[in-house]
Amino acid sequence: MLPARLKGLLDRVLTPEFAFREIDGRYEPLLTGRTAHLITTMDTPIWVYRFIYNSPGVRALSLATLGFCGIKPVEVSRIGPVKPSTLAQRMRWLEQMKAEGEHVLAWRACVRRRAAAWSWFKLVRLQFYAMTMLAYGLGAARAASFAGLP
Repeated sequence: MLPARLKGLLDRVLTPEFAFREIDGRYEPLLTGRTAHLITTMDTPIWVYRFIYNSPGVRALSLATLGFCGIKPVEVSRIGPVKPSTLAQRMRWLEQMKAEGEHVLAWRACVRRRAAAWSWFKLVRLQFYAMTMLAYGLGAARAASFAGLP
């Protein structure tokens, strides 16, 4: 799935006690709060890789490797097919990757804002209050109909 050199690099960098820790038979990620942007090139048409093969390399790297260490979310840019591409297409891809690189800080800020908003959402526990609010609302509507209110 991954080129051997990349796999070797990941094996040497994402080591125990740096990327994760084992505590009582469970693994604790140590790289939480970090994000990643994967750029993958291929000779397979992107739609085939994504929808027919279900992106095995991207899923393995983003979920099983980086996600295991706590790195999320993972943004993915897919480039391909590379072999039949023209020089003009390759130059467009390089410009696209340059533009994405320039927007990394804005993307990370957006990810942090989304995480903060999600934390507040979980804190107020709306999933428990929704049914209560619905019951009170229906009860009030029913009581208003008995009282002859509009």
